[in-house]
Amino acid sequence: MENKTFKFLDARAVNKENPETFHVPSTFELKAIEIGDNVKVCIWDEHNQPERLWVEITAINRIDGGSFQGELNNVPLGLEPLKYRDTLVFGPENILDIMKSF
Repeated sequence: MENKTFKFLDARAVNKENPETFHVPSTFELKAIEIGDNVKVCIWDEHNQPERLWVEITAINRIDGGSFQGELNNVPLGLEPLKYRDTLVFGPENILDIMKSF
């Protein structure tokens, strides 16, 4: 699945504009992400409708600002053709929340 159809929210930019009401993981928390953890991202569809999704991390690239690859861990409601377990690639700036695996 390519990301061309979808636009990811830049959570860091939104946090910078609204630091009191829009919280994002710290740099320390982002660096502690491991394979198997789940992270929340927000994607807009072609009709500019946002949807927040959980993604299970399957690969991490920590070079040049870093990127993450993961599989969708819930069923998207309005992001066709995106579906459960599809692969997404995104940056740390796109992460809204982290759920550590135990």
